[in-house]
Parts: sequence; C-alpha cells; structure tokens
Amino acid sequence: MIFREAVAGDLPALVALIADDVLSHQRDGGDPSAYSGAFEAMLANPSQQVIVGEDADGILVMFELAFVQGLSRRGSLRAIVETVRVATDGRRGGLGRAAMA
Repeated sequence: MIFREAVAGDLPALVALIADDVLSHQRDGGDPSAYSGAFEAMLANPSQQVIVGEDADGILVMFELAFVQGLSRRGSLRAIVETVRVATDGRRGGLGRAAMA
C-alpha cells in the first residue's frame, strides 16, 4: 500500500469510496462532477489534503486532513481528520489503521 496526496484524476474513485458506506450510500455517489468544485478547492488549499492509499488494484483508502491553527498549546498547528473510507474489500484488514499510523 502506497499513501500519497490525491490528484484530480482520483475523483471518480474517491466518490465511489465515499458512497460505499452504510451511512452515506443514499446521500453520496453518482456523477463525480457534482464534487469537482469542492475537490478543486481542496487541492488548491495548502491547509487541506486528501490522502489516498492505493495498491495494484487501485485506491482502497482515503481520508481528508484539514490543518488549523489554535491558541491552545502555544498556538500549535493541528490536523482534523475527516472522511476516512476503506473499500469494502479492504475492510477488517488493517488498512484504516495503516492510514492513521
């Protein structure tokens, strides 16, 4: 498994991962172009990253990082983790744990 920052061409696979979830399959998925504006903005924002994990079969893991500055801990920068998804075939195999390591 290789982890890397997402690129524009990853959008269809990311939308499929987001929709492949018990909670979001009815509200997400479909045409990736509905997500393109948000994805382009995220890719252009240095305070946000979309990370993917892929192997020979394609993208199996994704998560989003948002970096925020806070006043606590002497103004430290911290990351908020969002939209953690693992493909159905990869669940229960430690991929999510590897992504967060």
